[in-house]
Amino acid sequence: MLALLALAIFSVGASVAYTKSHDTSATLTAAPGQQNAVTALQQGPGGAAVQVAGPAPVTASAPPVAPLKRVFLPDALVRLPARLSPAQLGALTKVKGVQGVVPVASGTTTYGGRQVNVLGVDPSTFRAYTPQPTAASDGLWQSVARDEAVASYALDKAKKLPLGQPLPLGATPVRLGALAEFSLPGVDLVVDVKRATEAKLSGATLLVSSPGGTEATLKRDIGGIVKGEVAVKMLRPQFTVPTTFDTGGGARSNAPTDLRSLYQQAATTCPGLPWGVLAGIGQVETNHGQNTAVSSAGAMGPMQFIPSTWAIYGVDGNGDGQANILDQVDAVYSAARYLCAAGGGNPDTLYEAIFSYNHADWYVREVLGLAAQYR
Repeated sequence: MLALLALAIFSVGASVAYTKSHDTSATLTAAPGQQNAVTALQQGPGGAAVQVAGPAPVTASAPPVAPLKRVFLPDALVRLPARLSPAQLGALTKVKGVQGVVPVASGTTTYGGRQVNVLGVDPSTFRAYTPQPTAASDGLWQSVARDEAVASYALDKAKKLPLGQPLPLGATPVRLGALAEFSLPGVDLVVDVKRATEAKLSGATLLVSSPGGTEATLKRDIGGIVKGEVAVKMLRPQFTVPTTFDTGGGARSNAPTDLRSLYQQAATTCPGLPWGVLAGIGQVETNHGQNTAVSSAGAMGPMQFIPSTWAIYGVDGNGDGQANILDQVDAVYSAARYLCAAGGGNPDTLYEAIFSYNHADWYVREVLGLAAQYR
């Protein structure tokens, strides 16, 4: 286990940058002439919101959207030479280290003189690969199922999209039903796969959750199954540490040699996550690995993971070929991954991410207070 080195503390109290309002009463009203676009802030866990338009006139009932069971953190976006067959999709789910895959159709349209990147998805499966507040919004995914579009906040910021109004897509415009955060690079608009087929969005793309996968291994494994060349874009930074050191007996590790560096480097795998949050959790949970007894709930190791949660989010942080719940480096990198899946990379959802780690307001406040002290 890494030697515990002192972590300097300079100030006391929660940082304003790490806190957020939890006013759940907010609503938005349509502008004149857009009475059909009345919206509300649909509440996700802990008060996080996505913006959903009021329902369009109903002509037929929307297909049911499966309830959310868990959230995957997508590790890679893979461009395929052709759409997957059921047999190929089944084979991909059996690849070692792959925790989940979801195929989507991809293509482009034009709005306001700008090229817009569009994904065609099955809302029941794709929702699990979006940030927790987005994934948890049933209203948003029902909107997709009833043939409406969901736009990213980035596209809305660029073009000021009118909720409830039509957007060009193929032969028939599609109604804009919601705005949401996807946290997927280059994704502007999401529609149902049926609408994507009608609009002739023929690009084949795959979202992959594979904590230990690299660009090289995913190219090899996926390319071998589809029998063709694939392009892999990693969505998480790779675990790279510049030096190695002797851990005793000639063994070598790529882990950092002090806890400050460990927390800092693990935080880089979730852009936007303050490293002090990891340090605060490490301090509250086990005093940075000093008290690692199994809890009454069965949580284990330096960052106190439940084994079933570790099975989903555990990663090999030190490069020794295994994800060990008792190893401090693996545990801290895994905590960063877990927090990222819950929205820890966004200041607006950081509270919810920490709350998902331990469902108590006092816990979140204590972690944020400690996080503000680490410099």
